[in-house]
Amino acid sequence: MAGLLLLAFAPLTVARGQITVSYETEQKTKVTKHYTARDFPQDLVRDLFANFGFAWISKRYDEAVSVSGGSQRVMGGGINEATMRYQGDRLVEVRLSVYSRTVMGRWREEPFNRHVDFWARVIQGWAGGKGRELPELEVNDHIIVWKLWRAGPLEYRLERGYSEVGLWGELPEFLNVIIRRVDIPADRHAANPPARVKRGGKGDVWLEVPMIFQGDKGMCTPTAVARVMRYFGADLDKFQLAAILETGSADGGTKTERITPAMRELAARGGFRVTVVQDWQSADFHRSFDAYNRLAAATGKPPLKMPLVWLELNAMDFYRQMDRETFRRSRVMQREELAAFKAAITHKIAAGVPLVWSVVHGLFVERTSGGNKGIYGHTRLIIGINERAGEILYTDSWGLGHELKRMKLEQAFAMSLGLFCLEPDYQSTRRR
Repeated sequence: MAGLLLLAFAPLTVARGQITVSYETEQKTKVTKHYTARDFPQDLVRDLFANFGFAWISKRYDEAVSVSGGSQRVMGGGINEATMRYQGDRLVEVRLSVYSRTVMGRWREEPFNRHVDFWARVIQGWAGGKGRELPELEVNDHIIVWKLWRAGPLEYRLERGYSEVGLWGELPEFLNVIIRRVDIPADRHAANPPARVKRGGKGDVWLEVPMIFQGDKGMCTPTAVARVMRYFGADLDKFQLAAILETGSADGGTKTERITPAMRELAARGGFRVTVVQDWQSADFHRSFDAYNRLAAATGKPPLKMPLVWLELNAMDFYRQMDRETFRRSRVMQREELAAFKAAITHKIAAGVPLVWSVVHGLFVERTSGGNKGIYGHTRLIIGINERAGEILYTDSWGLGHELKRMKLEQAFAMSLGLFCLEPDYQSTRRR
């Protein structure tokens, strides 16, 4: 079909504008007073419990996120989100997202700087001293600045991010306050990924990747990457990564064209390496839709209506036209691609490396979809495979109940748009 060769696809957005997550009664269990918050500022702990409801985000019950609240204020200042992490019954970290441009829209520098000064004064009151500035991190015209205080067993960090916007100067991107215990031993398996591989009696081979809750503003891609970073013991959170990936509050997602180059630059600066397994471009959509139309014509299904003029179009509009089973069949006929997809997953999982996976969500029925309907771009993680059952094991960043799910390999291949790995580059680290 000549028309296909003239068609250009606008960059996909791998996230929907609004993600709805339904919490069950078990998830609404509040973090109560029997959890030990010793050494943490007690005025902070009182404000968190007084002003917020918290939900557990995984069956490990080691992290809770704010899901509702009265004033949404802590220590007299407004915040966007609060999370609390535990080891057993002991609080080990409090993380406050004061501001995120992706979630809250654009702030001018003046009010942003007032919040920075306010939280610096609050932390100074808790920790004493003026703290010290740490080296900046610059990635793709985005600057991350840290200030650090230490007092007893606690470390206090004030993190802020900016993007450079030419004549406009610096645009505020995020502001975080993090308080954590420094007497917690590091995960001894973080530097030995193969030791983290789990095997089940029925053929499952999988990895247990920490859950981080993405929230409701198209944060699936930065959250998926943040989960991989935490799995390997690194500490960049979803709001920092949203700035680096330019996840937009207006369109509610991350452009696919931004993901790989931003991750490559971040990896190079942080002792990681990126392996791209699959990265769909316009030519791949052309080829896929052409194959669909050939099979549709052979089986009496309506073909996709493709324009004959040069246009930028959203590929999701074409996925919505498709007969789902016809599309699945047209994709799995690409046997070499399917075999390479399976081989890459098998190899990486056996090495203890999860895969960041961009998909067309909604093409096929999924038992747990987080209450989300329709067809849209989405990013999740592949964390395992069962070759005997012909299944992949995956996880969405939607909280409790989404830690480990499964689907047929052929469906996973059909809905896949991108697949890459972010893993430690131990040789690079040794050279440094």
